[in-house]
Amino acid sequence: MIDWNIVVSLLSFIVSAASVFVAYLAIRESKKTTLGTTISGSRQDWINSLRNEIVEFLNIIYIVPGLYHRKQISDGEAIAENRNLLYKVQNIELLINPKEDKHNRLISLLYKSRSMFINCINDLKQNQDDNIDIDQDEFEISETHLREKVKEIVELAQDIFKEEWERVKKGE
Repeated sequence: MIDWNIVVSLLSFIVSAASVFVAYLAIRESKKTTLGTTISGSRQDWINSLRNEIVEFLNIIYIVPGLYHRKQISDGEAIAENRNLLYKVQNIELLINPKEDKHNRLISLLYKSRSMFINCINDLKQNQDDNIDIDQDEFEISETHLREKVKEIVELAQDIFKEEWERVKKGE
């Protein structure tokens, strides 16, 4: 004859064990989700920081030579902006992953742009010192080369941001 007390006790034990197992799985999944959310949030903050640094760098590259050419900023201000560019490049360099090719290409483009910026400002300064009025066409040629570098930086940065955004969406 079947002892129903034993059957009920056994079923209660099985149900309890299953409940504990389901709770364990839920906690484990919750930890994964929390970790993924934290990492994704951190990655999004990093993307925003990197984007802001690049925008500030490009703003200087794009605007300062024209201001200097029109004598709307002084030599000292141009030198300060050059220092600011170096600070921006170094900050960006610390934000990127040196093991990724696109990130290294970005740093290379930033340094090349800064070098072109320095050359542009130095040429303008030399012409001012020699009392040579550089004509607008000649200045625009130099500025055009800088703008081409700006375009390359923007395209590469957009590509990097797209890849990183895809990682954020996947929860990596």
